[in-house]
Amino acid sequence: MRADSTGDSRPFVVLHVEDNPADVELVKQVVGRSDRNLSVTAVSCASDALAYLRGDLDLGTADRPDFVLLDLNLPDSDGYELLEQIRSMPASRSLPVIVLSGSESQTDIQRAYELHANAYLIKPMHYPELQSVLERTFDFWAHAAALPNRHGV
Repeated sequence: MRADSTGDSRPFVVLHVEDNPADVELVKQVVGRSDRNLSVTAVSCASDALAYLRGDLDLGTADRPDFVLLDLNLPDSDGYELLEQIRSMPASRSLPVIVLSGSESQTDIQRAYELHANAYLIKPMHYPELQSVLERTFDFWAHAAALPNRHGV
């Protein structure tokens, strides 16, 4: 296993909040085909994401997520509401949240950043472009960025 800049060899845990099984599978394929030390935990709704972040839902991993990959269109809540709730919880206030959306609307982008998303990625329409975007995103957050969960913040 490749260690991060702190020498921590634990996998980087990505909480993927996405209700479309095909998109979940695409993210898992990208992770599976890479040499990155990543683990993806997927939930399909906001209530499960919040329960997992609070520690009320066991998804088979003891590790707290290092970052969240968030879709804005969820069945039980919109992603903005979930982002607001994540930011209101002391334990997850500093958790990086990366929005991955098909929307190119400036209103959507602005709102996500106003709610303190760390990044807003426009979901490419074709798999090779999506793979490239995800690989670069995972490289940045897992290897270049100093993350609170990894640095005791």
